[in-house]
Amino acid sequence: MITLYFFGREVEGGILPSFEFILFYLLAIVFSCLPAYQKQKNNPDYKAVGASGAVSAVMFVLVLYAPWSVIYLKFIIPVYFILFATGYLIYSSYQSNYGEDNVAHDVHLWGMLFGIAYMFLLHPASLRTFINRVTDAPFF
Repeated sequence: MITLYFFGREVEGGILPSFEFILFYLLAIVFSCLPAYQKQKNNPDYKAVGASGAVSAVMFVLVLYAPWSVIYLKFIIPVYFILFATGYLIYSSYQSNYGEDNVAHDVHLWGMLFGIAYMFLLHPASLRTFINRVTDAPFF
């Protein structure tokens, strides 16, 4: 929830109007959970509750608009959003395939994909914005 707090307040109002943000968030919950549900529907031991896929969607929307902003891991280590998101994507992908920690990492992956797809389909200028901002890297 702390991730939603920090990323969500930037996306809501700054990138998406409040009503659209709420709709986006609810759709992200549904669309990030559907593939996992389909995959696990016959597994009585599988349990997944929450909105972590939607939080992943929100995080990736902010990465599109502010890739070189900084997040602090453990409130100490500064990391660019785009590097954090890439690491999170790799970690979630690996854990989705090989992890046995009872976390629905595939929901995180689908949330990331939903966030990007939503923005590219409904806000096509977000792709150009992302490309422009990535190429305006602070260290080039």
